[in-house]
Amino acid sequence: MQLSGSSKLMHSEDVIFSEIDGETILMDGDLEHYYGMEPVSTEIWKLMNAEISFDGLISQLVKIYEISAEQCKEDITPFLQKLYDRKMIVVAE
Repeated sequence: MQLSGSSKLMHSEDVIFSEIDGETILMDGDLEHYYGMEPVSTEIWKLMNAEISFDGLISQLVKIYEISAEQCKEDITPFLQKLYDRKMIVVAE
């Protein structure tokens, strides 16, 4: 997966998700795997509820967590890659 600032990110339509006590639980469309996410991951997931650009996602997270854009990119890119690899998000240019 290659991300540019203008890459569009959003949830895959095949993912079922629910929030329980501040934790988001994701299930793949085949109901074979589920994943629990911590609060920061949950915030990222919420921000991708509607299509958002990679730069837009970074901008929102920088405001929320008061970190640099570079640190944010470095921290979330592996997480986004895992979601993409598991077909939980869609990435488009």
